[in-house]
Amino acid sequence: MSPTHQLYQKFFICSFSFGGTKIRYWPTALNHLVRLKALDMSHNVVTFMREGAVSAFADTLQELRLVNASLSPFQAELSKLKALTLLDLSYNSIVDIPPGALTNMSFTLKKLTMSHAHLSYLPEALYELNVLEELDLSFNPMQSTNADIIGTSDNSLLRNSAATLRFVNLSSCGLNAIPRAVVNLDQLEVLDLSRNRIVVLNNHQFSSLPHLRTLLLNDNPLMSIPCPLVLNKMMEKSINSLLFGVTAVQTKLWRIDGGEKAHFLFHTLYSCILQLDLSSNQITRIPDVAFPGAPKLSAVDLSNNSLVYIFDYAFTDAHSVRTLRLSRCSLTRLPSSLSQADGLRTVFVDGNPIPCDCDLSWILTWQRQSGIIPNIVGRCADHPTMTISTYVSTRLQHDCGSVVG
Repeated sequence: MSPTHQLYQKFFICSFSFGGTKIRYWPTALNHLVRLKALDMSHNVVTFMREGAVSAFADTLQELRLVNASLSPFQAELSKLKALTLLDLSYNSIVDIPPGALTNMSFTLKKLTMSHAHLSYLPEALYELNVLEELDLSFNPMQSTNADIIGTSDNSLLRNSAATLRFVNLSSCGLNAIPRAVVNLDQLEVLDLSRNRIVVLNNHQFSSLPHLRTLLLNDNPLMSIPCPLVLNKMMEKSINSLLFGVTAVQTKLWRIDGGEKAHFLFHTLYSCILQLDLSSNQITRIPDVAFPGAPKLSAVDLSNNSLVYIFDYAFTDAHSVRTLRLSRCSLTRLPSSLSQADGLRTVFVDGNPIPCDCDLSWILTWQRQSGIIPNIVGRCADHPTMTISTYVSTRLQHDCGSVVG
């Protein structure tokens, strides 16, 4: 019995995978799978889909994976699928999705993945989707952004999915601005804009994302931190009048890595932040009261910055911070302002040339007043085999007790 006939005898199959079989054509055997709900044709060399390729299961197929299938361009047959909830076209040469191509799945498609698909801009066909929950367009060459990114229209390509969309990944797309498509997404929780070319952020771009939990901006050439994080007492009144709309943004993870020139100027408007990642920028100082009014902020990462100066009251009001990372920041001394973060449990200062001497004597006062000090992760620059925590617990009192009195 031929493989085709065997497949015909099993027309009741609901899920089938041809993934990695290196076939070069759309199998005619699929014509008999009238109840098919999930199909994986990934990692093949199917450059096109013949007419009628999906006719047998156009009304039943819910999940279709065509990852690295050598498709080019977007295939017209895909437009005939009426029950699709998941479509993965990653690692193909799609370039664009024609208008009208997603109409038949406008009220069914919940997850669309087109990573590494050679898209040159955000497809206008996204407007046709009404119940989309996850969108991944990462690693596409969108350097030449379309009107949805830099235009003046208030309409967003994703506005019809604003009530359902929770995850958007536009990382590594060469974007030099935040796409207008992500504005006014009421339910968006995760936004990944990492590894792009975004230089400037405006506060209003996030003010319309009331449920945002995770914002990834690592590895962008950011010149400064956006206005909601600016601490400038001379301008505070005018800034607050401009930023009244962003106070509701409940961001839990704020990650800004890899900026060329990021100045650490922090003003709290995000009262629900849990984790703040500002690593690998060129931040040179931490100002007084750097983390005011952030009652849920538990982890701060400032590693891989060239910190020239940490102000005396930098950690005033940082009572909720439990973990602080200051690794590889060119620090030559442990800042005494750490004692203001009375909830601190672990401080990472590894990779800094901090000597273990009586400059650490302030820790004895801290310990005497609070009864507990955090674990200090790092090694003594003058005694590389000894950790700072070991020195503090075994030798600091003996060497420097008289300094404190």
